[in-house]
Amino acid sequence: MKIRITKPGLLSTVQDMGRYGYLHMAVPVSGAMDPVSARLANICIGNDANDAVIEFTYGDAEFETETGVLIALSGYGVKLSVSAQPIPVNKPVFLPAGVRVTLRTGNRGCRSYLAVAGGWDVPRVLGSCSTFLSAGFGGFEGRKLAANDALSSQAPLSATAQKYWNN
Repeated sequence: MKIRITKPGLLSTVQDMGRYGYLHMAVPVSGAMDPVSARLANICIGNDANDAVIEFTYGDAEFETETGVLIALSGYGVKLSVSAQPIPVNKPVFLPAGVRVTLRTGNRGCRSYLAVAGGWDVPRVLGSCSTFLSAGFGGFEGRKLAANDALSSQAPLSATAQKYWNN
């Protein structure tokens, strides 16, 4: 499963529940600003609650699916749509390859979380996939997402994800 960011929006990063045990080295926990929504996005598609998600701050972002993807969105910072058709929050959604997804600013929050079945494939740094922007590590190359960045998931699908993938 793979997507390509075509418009990153104000601030889009990869996050999980953060890294613990490094404050003595001046490394903050980092992680999702809304951990409940991040966990919920993962749980909706059968991922571990701590799997990496994309955190979108407000909207004005877009991505394209390069392969079929099974995603879930949680939080009310953005509204997802495909060809002006809204994508529901807190539900697994299959999108075929070649679909352009638009994220517009929502009206009840500022952050939303996009999970993919299996979690986004980014390296763990100090036990976490969270982006630590000021130090330049974690997440996707230690930075916010930019146009033309490609993110994928290579992990095996959970039983929940397989149910939706096979339908």
